Amino acid sequence: MGVQMGAVGGPTAGSGGGLRDMWAVSFRDIPELLYLLVRPEHKALECDAAMARLLEKKLEYGKQGHTYSKGDFQLRLCTATQAIHSTQAFLGHCLELEYLPVSSMSVAEGMVSDFLDLLRLHLAAADRQLHGAGGSTIQLELVKPSYEKYGLAGGAYSRTHAAVAYGDLVVGLLNSSAAIQQQQQQQQQQQQAK
Repeated sequence: MGVQMGAVGGPTAGSGGGLRDMWAVSFRDIPELLYLLVRPEHKALECDAAMARLLEKKLEYGKQGHTYSKGDFQLRLCTATQAIHSTQAFLGHCLELEYLPVSSMSVAEGMVSDFLDLLRLHLAAADRQLHGAGGSTIQLELVKPSYEKYGLAGGAYSRTHAAVAYGDLVVGLLNSSAAIQQQQQQQQQQQQAK
């Protein structure tokens, strides 16, 4: 399953509403559908893919990747970018893990948490091998989607759940990216002050 995602920015950008707070999510395996997330109102809308043509020129964020399957697991690894003045700026990598036999998100939570702990250990070891004991360059952050805000708590997992998850994931990437940039600027200012 591939995913393409965009945040729509328009004439109301910066005014806290309108197109700026709408997200579009599409899935390669169901190209005829598009999911629009209206974040301030916490609404998820399933639309015909023709709606994408109306929004195409307003897309600011993109996410593309690959799906890997092994037994009961599906792993999706994606790269997220942001369009800034017709160039793509890297935001980060996204990793989605799906354990197919489990349809209940609450049942899967413990297993996913254990997987993340194991992944953090392996990433930290790989980071130490590459960069020594000096400092970590790899950050792994868990993003828990806000399904309940969209009225999606409970029930079977659907594409609408996935669209909300990807929307929250990109917002998390943007927040992390902004925090890292701010931290780097502060470090540069401190070094210049010395």
